[in-house]
Amino acid sequence: MNSLEIPSRLVNLRAALGMTQKQLGKKIGRSHNTIMNWEKGNTPFPKEMASVLGDVLNINPSWLLVGAGEMFAEPSGRDPATTEVEVLTLAGLGDLYDLQNHDPIEVKQLAKDLVINVGRETRT
Repeated sequence: MNSLEIPSRLVNLRAALGMTQKQLGKKIGRSHNTIMNWEKGNTPFPKEMASVLGDVLNINPSWLLVGAGEMFAEPSGRDPATTEVEVLTLAGLGDLYDLQNHDPIEVKQLAKDLVINVGRETRT
C-alpha cells in the first residue's frame, strides 16, 4: 500500500463531503486531531478504518487504501463481512505490490479471487 497517498485521498474525501476534520472525526468516533494526523501522514492510517469509513460514509474502501475504483461506493447488497475481507485483502496486496499502476477492475477481481480461495482452504 502506498501509504503516502492515503493522506491526500483522506483530504480529497473530506473535501468532497464538505466536512471539517472535526465533523469527520465525530462521524467515525475519532478526534479531529486524529483526522489531522492521518491527513498529514504523521500517524499511519489504520486499514480497518477504511471499512468503517465505507460503512458510515458510503465510500469505496479500496479507493481509500490503494486508489482502486471510484471514491464513492455503489450499493451492492453484499455481505459486509465479505466486503471487509476483500478490503483487508486489497490492503495486504497493497503492502506487497504497488497497485497504483494496475487496472482497478483487475485489482478488485484479484482480491475477490483470493478471498474465495482462502475461504475454500479454511473449509477443507
